[in-house]
Amino acid sequence: GWGVKLGSGVSWLGIALLILGTCTMLLGVLSALIQSNAKKLLAYHSISQMGYIILGLGVGLYLGSNGGLGLSGAIYHIINHALFKIALFLGVGIIYIHTGETNLYKLGGLWRRFPVTAILMLFAVLGITGAPGLNGFASKSLLHHGVSQAAQTGAPWLVWVERLFLVVGVGTTASFSKLYCLMFLGEATKLKIKDGKSFKLKSALSILALVMLGIGIKPEFLLNTSIVPAARELGMESISTTLT
Repeated sequence: GWGVKLGSGVSWLGIALLILGTCTMLLGVLSALIQSNAKKLLAYHSISQMGYIILGLGVGLYLGSNGGLGLSGAIYHIINHALFKIALFLGVGIIYIHTGETNLYKLGGLWRRFPVTAILMLFAVLGITGAPGLNGFASKSLLHHGVSQAAQTGAPWLVWVERLFLVVGVGTTASFSKLYCLMFLGEATKLKIKDGKSFKLKSALSILALVMLGIGIKPEFLLNTSIVPAARELGMESISTTLT
């Protein structure tokens, strides 16, 4: 009885998850912004993206039977985060294999040597930042609407939760702009580039990019076939009405 029995039986849990999710998002993105190591930047963003999911679960519990947007956004973001974060780690892994370096300030101009990797990683970067037309836009839109719905209940602190949600979105875009620009654009690195092909890694990256693009173009398919049924199994019977 998600959001119905659990929400009414443990009334403080929704508020606790809303606060925990907001703090997790904010601390994760702030930590990522100051990183120079590409793998650490991605790891801190995993923390931040878990904050999005916790926040969505909090919205679902806080609004009870009307929390379908938050719960569905959380479930959707679990799937989307798996896709673009795997793609980002694969892209960084390809660069590390050939350069032996993850310090962003020692890289640069690598699009000349790795144009395919640069293009495919761009899909993942746009996905995690919530750009329209890619998978992250769908789940982040649901989460944002859920947070806005919670803020409309009249609690002043929830208005700040919504504002911080937007701030974290800006921070995510800033940190991934930093990662992508320092790695692929600008002056070419002076590091020695090791020869060798990464066909299997690039193939996996290509598949992930296609899936992210497919979800972005037709987000309702995954929503109707998997996410809404999952939310109903958790007791959110009115989810279809909420989404409509």
